[in-house]
Amino acid sequence: MTDRTIRNLAHLQRSASTARVLNLLQVWTANGPAEDGAPRDPAWAERPLFRTPALNRALIIKHRLRRDELDLFPGRRHVATKVVIPIDASDLKAGGRFVFVNQYTFDRSMAETFGIASEHPDMAALRLIDALPSLDPFLLREQLRRGGYDPAGCYFSISDADLGRMFVFVQRELEPLVTLSIGPDTDAVNVGLAGRLAEKILSNTSGEQLDALRETLRLPPEQYEEGVFCWKGFLYYKWMLASLLGQVATVADQVLTVKPGG
Repeated sequence: MTDRTIRNLAHLQRSASTARVLNLLQVWTANGPAEDGAPRDPAWAERPLFRTPALNRALIIKHRLRRDELDLFPGRRHVATKVVIPIDASDLKAGGRFVFVNQYTFDRSMAETFGIASEHPDMAALRLIDALPSLDPFLLREQLRRGGYDPAGCYFSISDADLGRMFVFVQRELEPLVTLSIGPDTDAVNVGLAGRLAEKILSNTSGEQLDALRETLRLPPEQYEEGVFCWKGFLYYKWMLASLLGQVATVADQVLTVKPGG
């Protein structure tokens, strides 16, 4: 099938992944082959999410099904995982070809389009992703790991938009830690240091920025990166909870004023 929802696809041209969209095209652009042909991030090539190159540059979308799409599936469901292969990777306005994971013709469509059989590892990975309620990076990584997949960290970055919204929250969360470390008499300095630490923790690029902290904790690089990822995940969900709780009262008030009609 061909998807020419131009406005929606074009909107994803430069956006990073979100809880609803896994933008592997953007991951490929940021981490894939440079002008000299070598990958910008070697881990992207060494530990790809999908072995099939076209799939590893796809857009994976959690799609709310329309009424005319419900009959495409053997069971009743409201949300499906949509795999979109852009017609022109440099211009998403051209639209793309798509298939829903686990629709009736899924296996046949994947075999005809990509030449992969139902037992191919990429098919299993897609089904693992389809079982998730959302594509947020922490759920996605743990689901894939439980299924025996260990893609590179570049596939699980938080979007720049979410990072921007998280920053103030994370800075406040880190201020007590900084104060405990250097003392309470320099509040202005502590705020600045907490901000710098927040920037480094929330950065989508791991590396030498926090090596001093790693050395202080006496952790090997692998354990340290895992710890920072989990720390980031904890802060991410705590921020999400705070954001949602702020909307609960408004939603509750609106529910009380709803008047059924018809």
